[in-house]
Amino acid sequence: HYPFENPVNGLKKALPVVSRKPKHMAALDWRQVPIFMSELAEREGVSARTLEFIILTCGRSGEVRGARWSEMDLATGIWTIPGERMKTGNTHRVPLSPEALRVLAKVRGLDDQFVFPSSHLSPKGEAKEQSVMVFKSLLKRMQRDDFTVHGFRSSFRDWCSESARAEWEVAEACLAH
Repeated sequence: HYPFENPVNGLKKALPVVSRKPKHMAALDWRQVPIFMSELAEREGVSARTLEFIILTCGRSGEVRGARWSEMDLATGIWTIPGERMKTGNTHRVPLSPEALRVLAKVRGLDDQFVFPSSHLSPKGEAKEQSVMVFKSLLKRMQRDDFTVHGFRSSFRDWCSESARAEWEVAEACLAH
């Protein structure tokens, strides 16, 4: 038994209050997304296909860049992302639209494991997932600096609210929130 006052008592009062504000990423207006998708479709390269898939699935960059063929059920059109690869830690099932399936068909055969492999091999000479920097380069080549890749999730959320009139819970489920 410790006979003195708990040394942690009063610590909360001594420390400054830290309030975390969400950091909002610059987003493209949802009405402009179809135009951007048309421009993106004209681009060659895996990074353009990766970004198309991110937009079509509302996925986070890391989840899509790390996507594996073993997670794709092309027969049923479902992408099942295991919990250990999700920000929430929960398994997430994503229905794949015909457009998303077409993107997968374009990258089929690039690698046995990764759906969107890097053009660079690992130090061991193995395939690896793309770096997050591929999008910075892609958007620079497209002369676009008015939004971020993560901002497409916000574009989707705005579309859900303003146009699709989707239920809040449905939109949040799509975003794996």
